[in-house]
Amino acid sequence: MFIFIFLIIASLAYATYVRNTIWKDEMAFWKDVEIKSPLKERGYNNLGITYSKKRMYEEAIHEYQIALKINPHLPLLYNNLGKAYHEEGKLDDAIKKYVMAISLKSDYSEAYYNLGNLYRDKGRLSDAIKEYQTALRLKPDYPGAHTNLGNIYYIQGRIDEAVEEYLTAIRYNPDHTEAHYNLGNAYFKIGRFADAIKEYMAVLEIEPDYEDALHNLRLLQRKGGKAHY
Repeated sequence: MFIFIFLIIASLAYATYVRNTIWKDEMAFWKDVEIKSPLKERGYNNLGITYSKKRMYEEAIHEYQIALKINPHLPLLYNNLGKAYHEEGKLDDAIKKYVMAISLKSDYSEAYYNLGNLYRDKGRLSDAIKEYQTALRLKPDYPGAHTNLGNIYYIQGRIDEAVEEYLTAIRYNPDHTEAHYNLGNAYFKIGRFADAIKEYMAVLEIEPDYEDALHNLRLLQRKGGKAHY
């Protein structure tokens, strides 16, 4: 048992080391690109993305703003800046950037999706539904939009519609853990316990350390389910 625990700790430490090394190398690379091509937005945008991966959102915002000064007509930059503002909790600023991205590219499904996420976080569920539906009209095979639309239907008590969205998300991405997990929750809520167990098991096959799925699965086992994990 001690050896097993040691191996887990060692593997996690190595994974952290590798991740930090990659981030460090990415930052160095894109900073070098900025130095060599200071009048091109690419280096600033990609350094901003790298900062965002490390949750350094203020630094990311700074890079995106520089990129926009160089190229104020690129929808991608407004979308990325909007996401950074969103993560920083600057929701009104984020809305403006998503709207600007959409004004420049009316079929920008990701910007509609991100705007939907923002409206969801502000409690504007009807507006969020509208944005997710627009994203899905533009990109029907968008698992994240199907899942998040399903989440709102679930909150509103529209369980059958939520189930349909989760199933669609899984059809497009069979390894979408959140869709499987939320589908399990929907089945749990309406008493379809065997189906809920199946979905939680699917989650744990993809992501064995998904604690919420494991917790719910154990609850169902205590209700008399036959699955064991």
